[in-house]
Amino acid sequence: MRDTETMRSNGQSAAQFAPWVAGLTAAGGGTAVLLARRARRRRKQTAPARIQAARDAARDAARGAARNLPAAARKLPDRWTTTVSEAMENKRWRTMAITAAATTWLLFRWSEIRQLRQMNRELTARA
Repeated sequence: MRDTETMRSNGQSAAQFAPWVAGLTAAGGGTAVLLARRARRRRKQTAPARIQAARDAARDAARGAARNLPAAARKLPDRWTTTVSEAMENKRWRTMAITAAATTWLLFRWSEIRQLRQMNRELTARA
């Protein structure tokens, strides 16, 4: 960009240079607005296609999981499948779910305590 000394040496004043700067700024701003509008229009047009593609992908994933489920169920012991089936029929599944959640929480809690104790031992050994 030109500085004032260069403009003076060329015989130009700031008044002669200002319209050029204003025109450049207006052109840049106008171009930015047009590009933003075009991008917004393009996003609106492609949004339904992306939504439909996501729905199709989710449907295909669910179908794939449903196809693989019987094979995974065959790998489980018969005792487990019969116990779960009976619990679902008798509405005991809530008790089983709560018990499983509580057991999982307890195991995580124990592992956290174990890790904290080990960390404390290492910190006291360094000090």
